Amino acid sequence: MRPRPARLLLAATGAVAGLGGGSLLLLTLGDSRNGGDPGGMLVGAGAMAVGGAIVGSLIALVSGDRPGRADRVRPSTFGLGFDFPGRAWTDESDPAALRMEFAPTYWLADNRGRLRLVGHVGGPLGLRQDVDPRPQLAEPQPGLSGTYPIGLRERQLSLGFALDTAINLPYPVLPANRSSYLGAAEFRFKPEVQIRRHSYQPGTDRAEVVERTMLLPLTFGIRWHLSQRQRFTVYTGPRFDFIAARAPGETKLSRGGGLLGIWYGEAWYDIDIPLTRASARHQLVAQLSLGYVHSHFDGDGFDIGRIVGFFGPYRIDWHMRFRPQSWRKVALQASFGAALGTSTTISARLGVVLPGLGSRRPTAAVGSSP
Repeated sequence: MRPRPARLLLAATGAVAGLGGGSLLLLTLGDSRNGGDPGGMLVGAGAMAVGGAIVGSLIALVSGDRPGRADRVRPSTFGLGFDFPGRAWTDESDPAALRMEFAPTYWLADNRGRLRLVGHVGGPLGLRQDVDPRPQLAEPQPGLSGTYPIGLRERQLSLGFALDTAINLPYPVLPANRSSYLGAAEFRFKPEVQIRRHSYQPGTDRAEVVERTMLLPLTFGIRWHLSQRQRFTVYTGPRFDFIAARAPGETKLSRGGGLLGIWYGEAWYDIDIPLTRASARHQLVAQLSLGYVHSHFDGDGFDIGRIVGFFGPYRIDWHMRFRPQSWRKVALQASFGAALGTSTTISARLGVVLPGLGSRRPTAAVGSSP
């Protein structure tokens, strides 16, 4: 199962290539590429590798390095997601967001991998309102508690689609004394598009519309199976931004040309935690996920003192899959998590898992990853 040497190798690689190499780039290039400096992505992914190895070691000390389960947590086929932002100031409002999510899967024959269409549609459940702290009124206006006037009202629609492809790579043939340091790997390719449409009311009832599109056509990745229960995944690729706007009174959006955005990247460490025995009538399996997203597309980042604008938010998620014995092909999933950055957003998800398409059924080995 090679968990101990694999975790040591993961931590060493993250510390040297990620934290060391990324810090070197940040110190030599500085602000020359703003928050898109690849050093930020390397530091974030390196920290995730080191942190994941430490968390995996702690869980192993408590529960042992047990084998994995074939029926483990994967993205829900259909589900609902709720995001709860932090507390707003007086007269400001930041409503919760609701998203419909989907992720149908097609399994390739002969255990070669899978294709998964991942997407969502939704947005905040109400009007987001900010106040302008610069001027102060003599007394509160109707409907306001403080003396700050309304600065901006906003409605938002969020759309996203991706085709996540996983292809199992051949297991390397090495001498027996070296094979314990390696695990199976997958090649990943995930072209993606994300759209955010904002309707702004800057202190008036006349709305201005701004539409932002993030296109990720060449996002490649690799997933390393440290063991049957542990995985480390990295995605990276160029990002292209497109912006369209419509002033009050206009009927069509004026679209601009493409802009090269910051270098996009993700890093995830996942570990499965079975909560029931394999022989139990009702199976309950959990998964702890630690993630880093280098994007800034939704305006969130992770700042450390005076180091501002280089790092994206970190994520921590706890997923649970419940499958009664009579539900051989259907399962329920619930997730709870948080995005940690300049602000903290709490999220919850509830979904149903349906059988995948294709000729293959998932196993606990290569290709069964989400």
